[in-house]
Parts: sequence; structure tokens; C-alpha cells
Amino acid sequence: MMDGSRLVKKVYMECKKYTENLKNSFCGSVKRILIDLKLGHLWESEAVGDLKGWKSFIATMVRSRDTELWLSEVKEKSKLRLFRRLKTNLTREDFLDWDIPASHRAQYARLRSGTHQLRFETGRWVEEKEEERLCKICVTGEVESEAHFLLECYVYNKLRRGMFAKIRYQTGYDLLTMMDSKDWLMDVLLGHGLKSKEVRQKVGKAVAAFIAVAMRLRKKECQQMVQARA
Repeated sequence: MMDGSRLVKKVYMECKKYTENLKNSFCGSVKRILIDLKLGHLWESEAVGDLKGWKSFIATMVRSRDTELWLSEVKEKSKLRLFRRLKTNLTREDFLDWDIPASHRAQYARLRSGTHQLRFETGRWVEEKEEERLCKICVTGEVESEAHFLLECYVYNKLRRGMFAKIRYQTGYDLLTMMDSKDWLMDVLLGHGLKSKEVRQKVGKAVAAFIAVAMRLRKKECQQMVQARA
């Protein structure tokens, strides 16, 4: 803490006294930020320690506050029910750096975030009940959710077998044996269910390729159904 006898400190204390409640002042801004971070007591005590330690501490508090706000907003959006299971930390996602086509990356991200064309999402647009958003591709009476698309719909069986075979060949993981643990498997295929970053990338790239091709097949099937009804 700076010696109180120094001119700079005296000027600061005078500014603090007269401007701490002014909306657009420097002191007022700092005070509001500290209060927002639940650190209002430090505005009075100024017991912030050394500069290096203070920078590290305040950066941690800002990240914590941002994560808290982000989680709160995510919880309020029903379409992000899968996303909030897959992403629990406010960090940059690995898949953004994978060497894959931009279209594969986009489809992978859309499936994770619920911004896709599956009935579970499009049915929400017209206020259908979740149980009414059935898959029109396989017509088995199952809801066309992300899990149904990725793990269950028989129309994509050949593509799905190829995806799992590629994963087994590249990683040694036979994920087909875990089909009964769908929540865990969805986290492995779209999230961070595996510890190794390298293995997650191999799995993710195979999944992204499956999603891109399966979505094209789905679009073709939908177009044929429309033409058949015309």
C-alpha cells in the first residue's frame, strides 16, 4: 500500500472522497465493480496486498463472477438442456481447434447447442409438446432428440456403425458396448467424457463427420417426403 504522505496518495484520497458516488467517475466505477464482485469491503480497507497477488486474485474473482452469470443464463433456456450437461466450465472448447471442415464444425456445434433442425428443436418453435416432436425419418414413434439422432435412429445405422468402427480403430474404445449408458455416451461423443484431449479429438472428429453426413441424408429424406405428399 502506498505511503499516505505521498502527494499521489493524497490526491487519490481526495478524489475518492468526492467522486466515489459519481456514476461516470473512475473511483465510482471501481467501487461499483468491487461491490459487484462482492468485494465492497476492499473499497474501504484497501487491503489488497502486493500488485502481483492482487492481479491474480481479481482475475480469479472476475472469472468466477462471469461463470456464475453464464451458468445462470444457460439454466434459463430450455433448448440448452443438453448443452449445460456437456459444458460446465466457461472455457474455450477443444473442437474449435480441430482440423476438420468448417461445415463439420458447425454441425457439431449446432447439435451440442440445440440450434439444429431436429424435431426436438423445430417443434419448440411451434410450441409442440416434447412428446409430440416425433422423428419423421424412422417413423418409430420416438422423439427426434439429439440422442435419438446420434445413437438410435435406424436410418443412420450404417453411418453410425462406421463412426463407432473408426473410433474403435483409432482409440481402442469400443463404445458400442456402452449403448445402455446413453447419458455417459452422449458426453463422450459431444462433451468431455474422456480425460485425454488427444482421444477426445479423435472421437469428436469421427462424430462431427457422422453428424454432417447424417444431416445431409436427413435433409434428403425430408425432401423426398415432401415430394411424395405433393
